[in-house]
Amino acid sequence: MQIGFTIYPNRPDEMGPLCKHAEDLGFKHVWVGEHIVSPVENASNHPYGGRSRPPVLPSDDRFYDLWIAIAAIAAQTNKIMIGSGIYLLALRHPLSTARACLTAQHLAHGRFLFGVGIGWLAEEFEAMGVPFAERVTRFEEQIHILRNLFAGGEYAHDGQHYKFPRLQMTGPKADIPIMIGGTKGAAVRRAARIADGWYGTTIPLEDSIAIRAEILRVRAEEGHADKPFAFHARVLGAADYDNLVRYQDAGFDSASVIWDVLHPEDPRTTTLDYKLRCLEDGAKRIGINRF
Repeated sequence: MQIGFTIYPNRPDEMGPLCKHAEDLGFKHVWVGEHIVSPVENASNHPYGGRSRPPVLPSDDRFYDLWIAIAAIAAQTNKIMIGSGIYLLALRHPLSTARACLTAQHLAHGRFLFGVGIGWLAEEFEAMGVPFAERVTRFEEQIHILRNLFAGGEYAHDGQHYKFPRLQMTGPKADIPIMIGGTKGAAVRRAARIADGWYGTTIPLEDSIAIRAEILRVRAEEGHADKPFAFHARVLGAADYDNLVRYQDAGFDSASVIWDVLHPEDPRTTTLDYKLRCLEDGAKRIGINRF
């Protein structure tokens, strides 16, 4: 099993050095999260943490653009996989998303994992001019479009939400794995049907195991059991060997430790050197070279 970590909520200028050090320590992947805006007032409930108290994220120097952050990490690393965890797919047009993905994969020399989700913050959709009620149908249509664009060659589309004439985003096929997040029934079945893998959130291991079993069941029903599918779990609890080996024993391909467990202090109040030492301490507790 591979071990990774989440990089938010660190400052954008610190992400490259942190990921380079993590790569040297033996971490195999890093996940970059996002929100485009932080509504000052909102009535939306976070799907995993209950009511979200405004603002959702602080509007300070930790608030960053996902694509620029991925580019910075890719430029300063050589081996670590870089995943969007997660990208709010329905908020953008599929053509601009496809171009960003292709650029990220080129910059990372094949190390980019495209983690996507439907989103939960209605006020963010409103601010971006995208109907919140359409996010699922837009999401699924975009996945179909992206598959065709990544396949290479010419492609035209005339769908429910998007329409464009024959065009070409890439000549050769681009191998960009699409990882779908979510823990609810519909989201889990969606991942089983149309994704290359599942990217979990911070929930109890037993829940992640149940989701993994359900995805395998749905894929078997649809005749996809023999096709590759990756399971990326987010670790709940301690960042140590005893906890992480439970995920390995449960059959997960990788497990990510959230930054707040590696570094419990407010990242705005600590230095980069201290954060680097926290990564070192975390790698030792995990016994990262034992996986």
